[in-house]
Amino acid sequence: MLAADLNEVVAKINEGVDEINILAAENMTDTIYLDFTKTSPSQIVTGDINGDVIKWIRNNSHRYLAKKTAEGKMTICQLADGDGTVFAGDGSSADLDGSQGDVMVHIPRFFYHVQELSGDKWEIDFSLVKISEEWQEYDGKQLIGAYEAYVDAGKVYSRSGVDSTGNVSQANFKSYARARGNGYTIVTWEQHCVMAILYYAEYGNTNCQAIIGSGTDSYQKQTGQTDSLGMADTHAETDGNTMSINFWGLENWWGNKAEWVDNVVVNPSSVNGVWRITDKDGHSRDVQGFSTPTGEWAYPKSVVLGQHLDMVGKTLGGSTSSGLCDGQYLGASTSRVVCRSYSYAVASGGVACASANGDSSRTLADVGSRLAFAGEIHIETDVNAFKAL
Repeated sequence: MLAADLNEVVAKINEGVDEINILAAENMTDTIYLDFTKTSPSQIVTGDINGDVIKWIRNNSHRYLAKKTAEGKMTICQLADGDGTVFAGDGSSADLDGSQGDVMVHIPRFFYHVQELSGDKWEIDFSLVKISEEWQEYDGKQLIGAYEAYVDAGKVYSRSGVDSTGNVSQANFKSYARARGNGYTIVTWEQHCVMAILYYAEYGNTNCQAIIGSGTDSYQKQTGQTDSLGMADTHAETDGNTMSINFWGLENWWGNKAEWVDNVVVNPSSVNGVWRITDKDGHSRDVQGFSTPTGEWAYPKSVVLGQHLDMVGKTLGGSTSSGLCDGQYLGASTSRVVCRSYSYAVASGGVACASANGDSSRTLADVGSRLAFAGEIHIETDVNAFKAL
């Protein structure tokens, strides 16, 4: 049998396995509960921790090399989950330096439903099918840069082996991302919130630094330290405090540099503590969170959440080891743009960390961003065909 014929047979078998797995998972629903009346990170999240749906989402999330093939269209080829330096399809070496495309993480489509049970108590359901109109969708038509952003010639990339870029304003990062073409942005508020909830659902603990690690105490680490890990998470007790952290295939999802977010502004008017979020459809919505005096980090005990999973601090009283275990910082001026995560390995940083203390023109050496894409995505299973693009 010719190699091309064998590859086609293997692809058809894999497609069949995927269809079986999807059919088996379609009837499953995971439910987790967030009880913010509790303060211990290990007690806030209960329910179907790392349940079947969460496992399916995790097992079908991968790192890919991604190439733009037309405006608003991307072709991606999977990297091996256990070693992100090789292709999953044939085990051949993958060039992660940009010569074969951006290194991105794809999370598959799933649905979620949020309801408030009582004050500061929430139920979140996950499914692979839309059970009713009240359910929200993570559409699976998005990619998130595996690394913090690298800017070259006025465009944003996700590459290994380079110094991630700082000292660029949020406004310029947005412009440099859009210079790549239709669908390109920097990391979005939706992605920030979804990854936080997926972390809680997988680990059942709100202290991400105690589980995954806090990274190393520098904002100048070169990208690619987690290449050989692929999709494997770091762990605080082994490697997560001595190297760049890896969570769900995302290197330095917290730590190293803070990351400008694309589509959220805090204090859009004279009302303090309002987060104005612009969703993919262009609709803007206001979410009222807590307000604090300028110059102070605050530690949320609970978040507003709501149907969009908004990780907006609601009540204070947490700390770096209780409640959300992550800090949020609000400036008093109007039109403060948001950066997620935080620089260095500081204890206030993590999946829920957000800072809004500058306008869109502010630049800081320890604040960068991360490439993202939303649009048409084609998965190419033939490695040679992908390389030839």
